[in-house]
Amino acid sequence: MRLIFTLFLCLTLSSVCAQNVMLECGKNTVEFHGVTMRPGKVAKTLCKKCEIARQHFLKAKKMRSWNIVFSQIGFTEIILSLFKMEEETLQGISHATIGGSVFFLIEERNKKIQREIKYGIREFNNCHILK
Repeated sequence: MRLIFTLFLCLTLSSVCAQNVMLECGKNTVEFHGVTMRPGKVAKTLCKKCEIARQHFLKAKKMRSWNIVFSQIGFTEIILSLFKMEEETLQGISHATIGGSVFFLIEERNKKIQREIKYGIREFNNCHILK
């Protein structure tokens, strides 16, 4: 009898807790109640009561915005290297190196963004489960 009661209680609690759980959906996206959102929208709409989670999502949003700027710089450097290769090989190589380094930087920052999103999800879920 205890086993049946315990099993019933666990199933009930798991269904109640699962309703307010945020999940990582894909690259730079989060799912909550079937709605997929980016970190900025999550911070703006869902994290009003969870300040720590909000800070993680805002940091991820800021990093994503800067990645767009960095990608434009990387593309510019690579295109500039193509034009400089014909005139001066050394300058072309240096521009290509800078462009490649920027893309490497962006990839490293993407890993940090995913980590911030995971921390934000964890804090959001802790905030909602404890309340």
